Amino acid sequence: MPNGTCPLLPAHDPGKSGLECSLVGRWSLNSSHGSVQSIGVIEFDDAGGYYGGPQGTNLDKTYVYDDYYTVSAGSSGQAFFDLSYSCGDGCNGSSHFSLQFMSGCAVARIQEISTQSCTGNRIVVAGTIILTR
Repeated sequence: MPNGTCPLLPAHDPGKSGLECSLVGRWSLNSSHGSVQSIGVIEFDDAGGYYGGPQGTNLDKTYVYDDYYTVSAGSSGQAFFDLSYSCGDGCNGSSHFSLQFMSGCAVARIQEISTQSCTGNRIVVAGTIILTR
């Protein structure tokens, strides 16, 4: 599903959160980063990539942004979501997020903890992200 501007993502192991829930699959996205609010659709694959776009985007045919991700569990049982690269979302750097599943795995809350490197402001996958199935 190439969009013509972002390179295809090579497969890698995204890891496991140590939780019963998984990000793999298609979600509705609602994010808030400062004064920027984004609503859209995003799909996480089991090869460590995700693809997304604004509301109404048919991810079977196209996408606007993509990224590599990993999921891990900390010693306290807290889950983490990490971006290692992004394209089309306003920032080409990595970020570190907390990850919490709710409502029987039908809702995921991803909260940005830190941005390691960024060449611009990430527009969609930034700040507080609520995913719903």
